[in-house]
Amino acid sequence: MDYIPIERYVASQVRYQRYLHSRATALQAKQLAAHYLHTDSLDHLIFLAGIWHDSSREWPASDLLAYAEKHHLEMLTFEAKRPMLLHGLVAAHQLRLLKPDVAPQVLLAIRWHTLGSPDMGMLGALIYIADYLEPLRKHLDDTQRRDLLRTSSVEQLCLAVVEQHRQHLAETGRISAPSTDLLASYLSHGGSFT
Repeated sequence: MDYIPIERYVASQVRYQRYLHSRATALQAKQLAAHYLHTDSLDHLIFLAGIWHDSSREWPASDLLAYAEKHHLEMLTFEAKRPMLLHGLVAAHQLRLLKPDVAPQVLLAIRWHTLGSPDMGMLGALIYIADYLEPLRKHLDDTQRRDLLRTSSVEQLCLAVVEQHRQHLAETGRISAPSTDLLASYLSHGGSFT
């Protein structure tokens, strides 16, 4: 599959900084796959999910909610109350319309990249983690990023990211999504993405 048109489309839909973030997420996820899974067999799927994951992120919240309702997308109550969180669901739906033959794991990765879910699969975990860790993000310094990357598995790294995310939400007076809490519970009880 030729991803140049996809990348160009994304670059035309978002600010340049968001495009750079999307590209960095894809590259970070590829590095994670090489390091933890010792494979590059997912590279084409990783690139597609990574470059597309935030393609709807700059839409107004009201447009995201209207789109989800118009297309009868299965959204969480938590998302409906915070429509900006719908950008993954909307982006996944748009990609499916654009490329009907897209692999289901790509759609799951895009759908759950913000909130996480036990159902997001290995590709979803790689994108979820990479979205948090990619080096253009400023909430982590190099030491914190290196420490996270010393974990022994994708699952343990994902759990560390989930816990840091939940801690940040608590510190800022917000609550985590039910799917995020389910992911934390799943991983802390030995759940696997394989």
